[in-house]
Amino acid sequence: MKEDLEGLPLSVHDRHGLSGYISMLFFILILELSIMNEMRKSRLVEKYSIKDIFMELSKIRMIELTNGERIITEIPKKVRKILTGLNVKIDDLVIKN
Repeated sequence: MKEDLEGLPLSVHDRHGLSGYISMLFFILILELSIMNEMRKSRLVEKYSIKDIFMELSKIRMIELTNGERIITEIPKKVRKILTGLNVKIDDLVIKN
């Protein structure tokens, strides 16, 4: 499991650290499987790998204005297509206070 998720080298020194690390890997696995399922449904899997998806999604930027409002900067066309394929609305990306 550690190799599939490309986890960091396991260098924890107590039981709580190990438990947290394994919980984090489990959460990442669930997230990746969920994204892969949506990729299959929308046929994105034919064009992108999961790494490609994460690389493209990393281009999304959110800024916070001086009044505290958070907005997302312009989203590239390729990323918009991926979000549409994953059934994610751009408005859902902004965390509301």
